[in-house]
Amino acid sequence: MGRAKLSRAELLEVLERNVQLYREEEAFVPYLVELAVYLLEYEYDWSQSGGHPANRDMKPVDPPSFSRIQRQGDSFGMALSLQTNRRNRRRRCPHCGVEVGDEIVCPSCRNMTR
Repeated sequence: MGRAKLSRAELLEVLERNVQLYREEEAFVPYLVELAVYLLEYEYDWSQSGGHPANRDMKPVDPPSFSRIQRQGDSFGMALSLQTNRRNRRRRCPHCGVEVGDEIVCPSCRNMTR
């Protein structure tokens, strides 16, 4: 037979006692959060609340495969960076029309260029 689980009132009492004991500690908040999570996962009697604990056996879902992008080495990233560099070389200020290149602030009118 397993040991008895804690009720909600008992759980709150444990947390309140720990707050009084460890309030001045430097790592008080992380400790309190870790304690609360532990108590909810392992010591709380979920049958009284009508809820249930989180399913700890779940595994993360595999990320989707991106089959449309064919990458071989860094050729995809390199092509993208070359295209970006070419585009920025001739970029103009949207306010005054002066060529700004990679600049974020236009040297002529001092407006944001992006």
